Amino acid sequence: MEKGQKKRGVLLDVLILVFVVMLAFTASIVLREYVFIATEVSGSSMEPTLYGGAPKQDKVYILKTKNIKRGGIVMLKNPEIKYNSEGELIVEEEYLIKRVIAVEGDVLSFKLEIQEDGTEKGYLWLNGQKLDEPYLKEEGSTFYDNLTSLHGEYTVSVPEGRVFVMGDNRRVSKDSRLLGLIDVGGIRGKAFLVIRDSKLIFM
Repeated sequence: MEKGQKKRGVLLDVLILVFVVMLAFTASIVLREYVFIATEVSGSSMEPTLYGGAPKQDKVYILKTKNIKRGGIVMLKNPEIKYNSEGELIVEEEYLIKRVIAVEGDVLSFKLEIQEDGTEKGYLWLNGQKLDEPYLKEEGSTFYDNLTSLHGEYTVSVPEGRVFVMGDNRRVSKDSRLLGLIDVGGIRGKAFLVIRDSKLIFM
């Protein structure tokens, strides 16, 4: 092979390599911008489903979609978000990760059950049926602040374009019980993959 042909071959290989690298870089930008978001979980409000701190720190991949269904874990804009006069964020978390418990048209009730030992346990009823929640950190820990203790039951009807979200660790989660119903327009997407201790967990 002549010298000129060798040089052209090397140049072609370099150009192909540059093209492949640029294509991969562009694809990663497009994926991040239009397809998914990668974020780390913060706090313990979604335990034991998701962990947000030592010794476990989950990384969650959020698929950008408006197809939000009951039971799914979603990333939503924090309704309490505020900015100062310089336009700087002055709340700790711009986005929250919670589970969708009820969607538009649903009727959600918080009910107390008195145990034999006199203690109270709180449960959810959705559209007249007791909700099975195997993902909770503590069974019977769902209360709507003091309203259920005072009246034994509290009911929420979810209007069009809204959802009711809660964390799986009910005793510490700041969710729709305090933040109110969430506008679906503020939902970025739903969790589809978790990385924990170098392991992949599909949601």
